[in-house]
Amino acid sequence: MITYEYIEQEYNKALEHAYGLIPARNWSSLPTSLVLTDSPRRLGIADERTGEVSINARYKNTTAYTSLRNTIFHELAHFCVGTHNNHNKVFKSVLSRFTAHFEVDSSELQQLIKQVDFKWFVVAHLENGQIHEIGGVHRKTKIYAEYPHYRPNAIHTIKGVKVLRYEYRQNR
Repeated sequence: MITYEYIEQEYNKALEHAYGLIPARNWSSLPTSLVLTDSPRRLGIADERTGEVSINARYKNTTAYTSLRNTIFHELAHFCVGTHNNHNKVFKSVLSRFTAHFEVDSSELQQLIKQVDFKWFVVAHLENGQIHEIGGVHRKTKIYAEYPHYRPNAIHTIKGVKVLRYEYRQNR
């Protein structure tokens, strides 16, 4: 089971790994502390202003080890490229470098999603026939509901595989 001590250990290992790939001198800003949050909507938060990496306390007492690792790397990628880059290509490129050595098991996400009362669960249908679970959301948004028509020139990919469409599944 995940404990706060385990989260701290994974954070420190992830930070060392990330700095090994992209030296700290090349980062937009540096994380200075790790805190737990009880955010109902986010698994993690990168706050460049305070230097805090916030990880959702819902990880505690679960076995969502790779999801936790992915969330930590996700937040570190925000510090690396700057939160002003949001989830653009620069951010995705760095996150891909940080997480190239593992993949999150969707059953882990289910452990966390069950603790949040999301109305919807989003899945992506990929060109290679696979279905990739994106996660829970509280409301439908055009970016998924109207894809690929919402922004016709914006092609989404997951691990280099084109997303054909997204599907909302009722979660409650």
